[in-house]
Amino acid sequence: MANREPRELTVRQAAGDMRRGKLTAAALVGSCLERIEAREGKVKAWVSLHGEEALERAQTLDRQARRGVWAGALHGIPMGIKDIIHVAGMKTTGGTGAYPAHVAEADAECVARLRAAGAIVLGKTVTTAFAYADTGKTRNPWDLTRTPGGSSSGSGAAVGDRMCLAALGTQTGGSTLRPGAFNGIPAFQASNVQLADALRAGGIGVAGSRSKARHALLVGQVALSVVLLVGAGLFVRSLRTAQELNLGFDSRNVVVVSIEFNETVETS
Repeated sequence: MANREPRELTVRQAAGDMRRGKLTAAALVGSCLERIEAREGKVKAWVSLHGEEALERAQTLDRQARRGVWAGALHGIPMGIKDIIHVAGMKTTGGTGAYPAHVAEADAECVARLRAAGAIVLGKTVTTAFAYADTGKTRNPWDLTRTPGGSSSGSGAAVGDRMCLAALGTQTGGSTLRPGAFNGIPAFQASNVQLADALRAGGIGVAGSRSKARHALLVGQVALSVVLLVGAGLFVRSLRTAQELNLGFDSRNVVVVSIEFNETVETS
């Protein structure tokens, strides 16, 4: 599409353009940051942004790409992370002042695997308080008078508004699928699989209607395929088959559909 902004691409399209030399990670991150600057005041999808760090990481990845070195399938793809999941060097607040916010010392396992595949973290996205039923500040990008759904409200709204190409959420009830539906984007929440190392979750344990241990599994059990995580909910604009990549998971646990949405959100 002529004059299409990089942020309007799907993950697969952006990754392909970078491999073909038609797009740089810095240009993609810059396009997303421009969208955030223009729309965040209305949508309110983000708790914190780390734009300078993201651009620096993108430039590093671009230098590697020029040498023929690719970090992985998500090389240069900008993402948001729900603010109950730890990201090293960023605060985790859990959507509430009641939680003693602190700067995480290490990435949650799901974030670590995303980074290892080349993803770039733009910042932390809004969650309802403790990822539960309270309403948050985020608005639906398609209609600012309406809710984006929760509890992964910021992640759903950010992807729906083309502020980033993908984002992580979590789900105990409908906290991933609901924002996906409300914001007009694919949202994937895998069924649970057993993990030997569930304690590596790296997030705030929230009981909700389930146990804290189960919620930690939802944050921590991870399997990656371009834009696919088992255990952490994912918001994207295109889902591809899990078999495309071999990144250390059992594809028998995964059922994936292939959908692409190319509509653009009105900015008025």
